Amino acid sequence: MTLRTRLYLLVFLALAPAIALLFYNDWSDRKHREIQAEADALRYARLVSSEMDRLFEGVRAQLSAVAEAPVVQGFQDPECGRYLRRLESTNAATTSVSVYDVNGDRRCSAVDLVNITDRPYFRQALQSDEFIVGEYVVGKTSGLPVLPFAMRIKREGQVIGVIVTTLRLDWLGQYLAERSGDFPSRSSITVIDRAGTILVRIPNREREGTKLARYPQLLTAQQSGTLRSTAENTADGVARLLGYTAVEERPRGIGVSVGIPLDVIFAGLEEARLRNLLLVTLTAFLALFAAHLAGRAFVIQPVSKLLGAAERLRKGDLEARVDVGNPRSELGRLAEAFNAMAADLEKSLQYKDLLLRELSHRVMNSLQTIGSLFIMQAKAMKDAESRGLFDQAASRINSVALAYRRLHAARGVEVVEFATFIRELCAELQASMLSAGNPIVVEADPILLSPDQAMPLALVVNELVTNAIKHGGMEPSITIKLGRSSEGCRLAVRNRGELPPNYDLTMTKGFGMRMVRSTVAQIGGHLEAASMAGETEFAITFQPSVQQMAIARVVEGHQEAVGER
Repeated sequence: MTLRTRLYLLVFLALAPAIALLFYNDWSDRKHREIQAEADALRYARLVSSEMDRLFEGVRAQLSAVAEAPVVQGFQDPECGRYLRRLESTNAATTSVSVYDVNGDRRCSAVDLVNITDRPYFRQALQSDEFIVGEYVVGKTSGLPVLPFAMRIKREGQVIGVIVTTLRLDWLGQYLAERSGDFPSRSSITVIDRAGTILVRIPNREREGTKLARYPQLLTAQQSGTLRSTAENTADGVARLLGYTAVEERPRGIGVSVGIPLDVIFAGLEEARLRNLLLVTLTAFLALFAAHLAGRAFVIQPVSKLLGAAERLRKGDLEARVDVGNPRSELGRLAEAFNAMAADLEKSLQYKDLLLRELSHRVMNSLQTIGSLFIMQAKAMKDAESRGLFDQAASRINSVALAYRRLHAARGVEVVEFATFIRELCAELQASMLSAGNPIVVEADPILLSPDQAMPLALVVNELVTNAIKHGGMEPSITIKLGRSSEGCRLAVRNRGELPPNYDLTMTKGFGMRMVRSTVAQIGGHLEAASMAGETEFAITFQPSVQQMAIARVVEGHQEAVGER
């Protein structure tokens, strides 16, 4: 995870409480509105129920007074009929006020002589002293949907009949619609009787007179409550929160529910949520932008400078330092610590380099001294073969000494520039073993090698050039090539002369070639030998362990870049 990503993550973590608080407030506001709406819906339902209770109480008082009238007590016609007709003309809410005897026959009327013994409310009134609220019926004389009310008539303690009136449901619906003008928009009012028949339905008046198909708790509940309706379960497709009263509550036998649309309850919440989300998003964007600018200026750039300086230091630039900036800040103190560490490291490496140079100088002097002793010893020998062996040993020692001398030519004690080393080695070998007319030709690309590869290859070159001089005749014509390829580096030593037939490098028993084979194997290289057209070539291919500098070659008139290896 990058440092910039960590900064962005910190911004998101800082914003997380605000986002969580936003959603919590939205949930809390929604919950509060739902609780308030439940209370309002139940209050509206009780208001409608109270209004109907007031109407029913008025009807009860009217019937009670009429039942005590002498003309009604005696079923006196035509006075009784005129009395009832006067009552009917004063109340538009009811269709009629009728008197029936215990047999269910209508009295006090010369017309509409109907019998209502089939009506449940008639039988209930005969058996009870209570004011009876009936169920939805269609009037036998009016032909209108009505809600009947009945009360029995007594004379001297004896039941002599029943007085009945009916409330017009169309009038009741209009009356409740007018009284509900203060309810929330598109609120519904449903009034049902104890049988589950809808007496009033606002809106959707066409549902009146049908059975309640859903929400049975409106009939079975023992007390008031609330419930939710879904859009699929409503005639007008509006989901509502319903407050309802129980059928057993006053007025008994009538249940009332008032529904408040959910979109009215939660109106504005979605807009507020979207507005708050947009504000949080804008705040997050501004915070991220500020974190981007401030992080880049105060964190990313200083850290990048530290990383750049550390990378330069890793690559060997001992002068790499970082601008401290504010020394009292954490990054400033880190930069100071880095600069102090780099300075200490530079001093330590300089001291180490000094020690290694001194050591290399002493080793080189010691090797040159040993080589000189070998040469002096060789001159004192009379046996030509023994003298040759001492000369070869001295040559090998001088090659190693020369490699030590080249250790500081390129990058301190870490690398040896091998092309220059080969030229110097061949110059010394030519001066000591060849005439001026037989130069050793060196074609070498600049290649950097570690001391672990340079030392063994120095012995190999010395051995191969010495063999070329020894077996190349009077004019050996020696050519050395050192170059790079896709397979690594290739070092080849070519001279005049051919190898014996069936020559096998792995089978030669001479000390020199055995040393060459083991040395090439030591650096992980591959040794080949071949003769062609009167010339012999020994070639070593190997992979340098040091990263190489880029060089350019000219190939068929075009410059070709050779990358670092």
